[in-house]
Amino acid sequence: MYIPILLSTFLLITSCGIEEYDLPLELDFQLLDENGTSSTAFQEGQNFRFLFIIRNNSFEDIEYVPDFITDDFFRVYRIDTSEGIVSVGKPYENLFCEFGGMNFIVPSGEERHFEIPWTPFEDFCCPPFCKVNSNSVLPKGKYKTFIEGPFNFVYKEKTVSISNGFEIIFEIE
Repeated sequence: MYIPILLSTFLLITSCGIEEYDLPLELDFQLLDENGTSSTAFQEGQNFRFLFIIRNNSFEDIEYVPDFITDDFFRVYRIDTSEGIVSVGKPYENLFCEFGGMNFIVPSGEERHFEIPWTPFEDFCCPPFCKVNSNSVLPKGKYKTFIEGPFNFVYKEKTVSISNGFEIIFEIE
């Protein structure tokens, strides 16, 4: 059974020194099957979705810089080849076509979702992804995807950095 990768942060170290923060924030990275169920095993021919959530459990807005979204965000790698780890692509070509270079707010008690299927059905299906790739379904094999930190947030006028990243190993059966 798959348990979603979840990071809850309550004690953090900042670059300006050691300070304690009660940062009621959760980061959650999952793969979902066609029914929206979190999974790491998919049938050959089945589409799947990437889902990354920033959840603000505080009573104040939290600002974030989307610098964790690099060219490898939601990239898929095949890990069971004789050539070693091989990139097989990602579901989009461009992000933030209208909003580049900005900081974003997650309002108190709300979530910010980054969600897109491996094989999107149309361009502009899944903001903030504004140009999608026409991926074929993945053949049988073992794969991985990851999101690298750091994740930088502004909370109570202090910049807080979470260095942990996420990795999901999954299989097409």
